[in-house]
Amino acid sequence: MYARNRNLQRWPALILALALMVPRALAAAERLKSEAGIDCEVIDVRSLVPLDTQTILASVAKTHRVLIVEEQKPFASVGSQLAFMIQEEAFDDLDAVVGCDQIGNAEELVGEFSGFWIAQ
Repeated sequence: MYARNRNLQRWPALILALALMVPRALAAAERLKSEAGIDCEVIDVRSLVPLDTQTILASVAKTHRVLIVEEQKPFASVGSQLAFMIQEEAFDDLDAVVGCDQIGNAEELVGEFSGFWIAQ
């Protein structure tokens, strides 16, 4: 799927995952690495209690792209708060808008996330 797209940029990315989405995010990160050569950092946000914003912001500074996956509705969710915090505190480090999605499986996550690497 990715090898056919010659305009694909292989930037690293950060995936922030919550609860049941952690294994799916890890599976998607493995597929992105094996199929497209894209390195992703996956952070299980639930394991960072209290929230370790320094870890998240350091990864944003390194990867410049963020996708937040969760199983909640986007309105007033943990993911929307994370997106707000990242855009407020690390806006200049971002090369794309923070993606927030409620994805069901690794294939959907790879499909949704692959759009971050399409060259303009």
